[in-house]
Amino acid sequence: MTINQIGEDEAYAIGALLNAPYIDENGSYIFAFNERSEAIGEVARSLAPNAVLSWRDQDDDAWKKAYEQTFEPIEIGEFRVRPSWREAREGFIDLIVDPETAFGTGRHETTASCLEALSRFDLSGKSVLDAGCGSGILAIAAAKKGASVSLCDADAQAVKVAEKNCALNGVKPAKIWVGSADKVTTNYDLITANIVADILTAIKGDLLRALKSGGILIVSGILERFERRFAACYGDLETLFVIKRGEWRTIAYHNTEKAR
Repeated sequence: MTINQIGEDEAYAIGALLNAPYIDENGSYIFAFNERSEAIGEVARSLAPNAVLSWRDQDDDAWKKAYEQTFEPIEIGEFRVRPSWREAREGFIDLIVDPETAFGTGRHETTASCLEALSRFDLSGKSVLDAGCGSGILAIAAAKKGASVSLCDADAQAVKVAEKNCALNGVKPAKIWVGSADKVTTNYDLITANIVADILTAIKGDLLRALKSGGILIVSGILERFERRFAACYGDLETLFVIKRGEWRTIAYHNTEKAR
């Protein structure tokens, strides 16, 4: 799908909500979906009312080739994200993510901020859930810092891509499933949820039920203009820090007695 007359913030919101990677071609945003659906168009228009949408068929190989041309290694905190055809570099935790039809390569401010947040924690021996995992990049990052990781996403295709990326990085998830945090049957030391503010608000109860007492919750996908309203919803948690990149906010919370 090609969408015109939208901004980068709207493109990200569409990509995050529909779990679709995209390429910016001079202001035209090309999204990768596995099938055509009027529901996809309706969601896109709900987020960007002035959007002009058009569909075109493109096979996976063509998409990957186009995406590869824009995909260069990036360094974020102690991590270096690279495609498999580029070499690793000493001094960084190596994260391999190839272009696929799932959201999360480290290039967007929200994913980059989540990786920066993960860099600040000692995760050795910890249990981590990546809720709304997309490509699985955050779970892979946590695993390479010594955590036992679980992943979930409402999009079955994203889960397949995450499984593939985990294997590419030598990561074996403790659990991985299609769905959300409402299916959790255990508690985690740390949870990451890089989605969008409205969904984070809606699933707050599920996230907290899945989080251990004293655990850490990292949330992202929050636009600056919604930060105050979002903070009010999560105000019963202790804010550890806020990472600001462009118009986007990533917040790390501590699950204290006050929140329970």
